Amino acid sequence: ADVICELGNENEYEREILMMWESSYIFHKQVQRKGGLPIHGALIERDGKGILLAAPGGTGKSTCCRRIPSEWHVLGDDEAIVIPDENGNYIAHPFPTWSEYYWKRSKPTWKVENGVKLSAMFFLEQSSNDLAIPLGRGESAVFINQASTQVLSRSWINISKEERNLFKRNLFIIASKLSSSVASYKLLVSLHGKFWEEMQLVNN
Repeated sequence: ADVICELGNENEYEREILMMWESSYIFHKQVQRKGGLPIHGALIERDGKGILLAAPGGTGKSTCCRRIPSEWHVLGDDEAIVIPDENGNYIAHPFPTWSEYYWKRSKPTWKVENGVKLSAMFFLEQSSNDLAIPLGRGESAVFINQASTQVLSRSWINISKEERNLFKRNLFIIASKLSSSVASYKLLVSLHGKFWEEMQLVNN
């Protein structure tokens, strides 16, 4: 039931990274069967509470991870797997971003076996001020679906249209369930403000 990927030949590094990248679809398929999904977002933790900072590439996830104070712990800076446990909680795990390894831009490694109970999701938007704005369930489901599609769409080119449509339909069902269980916010983030204080205000 497990998929184990390992880098071995330094001369084939780029090719092996691409193979691991493509094979992640098999893993995502298993995650979906268990009611989970991937999220394009940084995973951070404070006092046992997991927080996702979701946004498209270049919006500021990694910058936020570098700026956040030391009482926050960065578990992963770009992608996470969210999956329900037997108690109905959603557990988030950091997950590698293969493009970062392919271009050799990423030095840290993330411990994918370390999961944390997901407390809230924040969808980042660059701004001149810092503010957390609660999202309704419908809007939250759309944001979650978009953040997951940003991860999954890269491998959909290799599957049939029928399988892709079924995957998309199940994805939105799961995003809707997640939106009703975990609080979501739009997080306006300025370049020099203390955005984490806004997160703490709404997530205590």
